[in-house]
Amino acid sequence: MGTATHTAFGVAQRNNYCLDRPDGAFDEGTPRDVIPEVRRGTLPFAALDDVGRDYKTWLINPTIMMPKLLRDLKARGVMFQTRDFRSVADISNLTQPIIVNCTGYGSKQLFGDTALTAQRGHLVVLPNPQNLKYFFSGGCSNDVVAYMFCRQNDIVIGGTVITGDERDYVDPAGGRDKQICDTLLDNMRELFKGNINQCVAV
Repeated sequence: MGTATHTAFGVAQRNNYCLDRPDGAFDEGTPRDVIPEVRRGTLPFAALDDVGRDYKTWLINPTIMMPKLLRDLKARGVMFQTRDFRSVADISNLTQPIIVNCTGYGSKQLFGDTALTAQRGHLVVLPNPQNLKYFFSGGCSNDVVAYMFCRQNDIVIGGTVITGDERDYVDPAGGRDKQICDTLLDNMRELFKGNINQCVAV
């Protein structure tokens, strides 16, 4: 896949920086031909200049890739159908030989899966006017979750994982969701000020 194709599909190389702590997903869970051996050294930020880690990884941006795939499929005459599935029988009656299950949390009701538990998270999405091209992950030194992914057109800051939250809406302005998102932003500000142990759990 050439560079032009990478760009068209929202795929790009990224340096993933983090504090100098082991990361099981990178260090043990990913083959070296996918993510090379980590490099340790001073982080390339003005105030956050502690010793850290640099993993060479990839960005796959679904906000670019999915519309591109949709355009390509439509250009090739692929037909799209929208259906409302309310029971397993609705699925059993399909005649297509291949079915990709993308029902997500809806499969709890569709298949009667009482063991499936909702996990809802918070992300803050900001513009990226400086065209920053790196990731920061791995959290703070006091084990608070904090990450920042600089994509082509925006910056995603996170995050939380809240088990059992089945809401499909956001609290009104000034509610708990807003407070959590403000804390995520504050944590990232503290990190890049060099206050790596000042992040606040939400």
